[in-house]
Amino acid sequence: MGSRPIAWLAFLGGLIAALLVVVIVMVASDDGGEAGVAATSTTTQPESTTVTTDAATTTDAVATTAPGTTAAPGTTAPPTTAAPTTTSAPACAGLIPDSIPPLATDRTSVIGDMDGDGNLDAVTVFQDGGTWFVFVELSYGYATRAVVAPFGGFGEPQAISVMNVGVAEELALVNTGFGLVGPVYGVWFLDDGCSLQQATLDGVAPFEPFKGIGVVHSEGFSCTLDGIKLVNAAQPGGDEDVWQVEEVSLLWVPGFGDFQTQGTTSYITDRASALAAAADTGC
Repeated sequence: MGSRPIAWLAFLGGLIAALLVVVIVMVASDDGGEAGVAATSTTTQPESTTVTTDAATTTDAVATTAPGTTAAPGTTAPPTTAAPTTTSAPACAGLIPDSIPPLATDRTSVIGDMDGDGNLDAVTVFQDGGTWFVFVELSYGYATRAVVAPFGGFGEPQAISVMNVGVAEELALVNTGFGLVGPVYGVWFLDDGCSLQQATLDGVAPFEPFKGIGVVHSEGFSCTLDGIKLVNAAQPGGDEDVWQVEEVSLLWVPGFGDFQTQGTTSYITDRASALAAAADTGC
């Protein structure tokens, strides 16, 4: 073999040896790095320190809640207690009631509030043994009667209506007979003693209004807010087409059972208007 191959082998051997050294150094470096990393990553944990804080010293740490706003107590009105209803006994309660005889005849009846208690009562006119009566039976059972004298001593009285003349109590209107121009009436009321009485005119005589139309004289009446208005129509002279009308205002006074004259108005009109005014009853 010549010197030249030997030189190449020597060169190669030196190169391989150098590479081995480099590899050994690198391996060694890796081992040391891992050891350093391991050593560096080991951290000693500090000892746990438990701090005990007295509750009394932790005032600052405790959130202080502002006291809530307490609304003023509501005003509670005491319950409204209705006053006990006072029920008064009917005015005529406890009295012995009258009755219509079983053999009574010629009965006529109307209804209305005769005692002013808001309930309907019955008014009946009848004949018994030749005597005529007006009989009132109140809603709660009490009943009473009074004698009716037929006008002129003859006739057959009849119940006509229950009249409202501006007061709570109402009045019984009874036809008692007939005059020259038409029917004649009487008025009955229930007094404080629970008896029937006939109403008077100006405290003197029984109130007996007429209603009817005649040739030279006509009369009528109507109920008002506080009593009755009487109308008389007549010829003041010989002219049948000229009539004088007289209107009389009567005030009903319950405590006296009396119609009292309050005033009179007169006027002249034609016959037709006069007759119409006298014929207006309205009770």
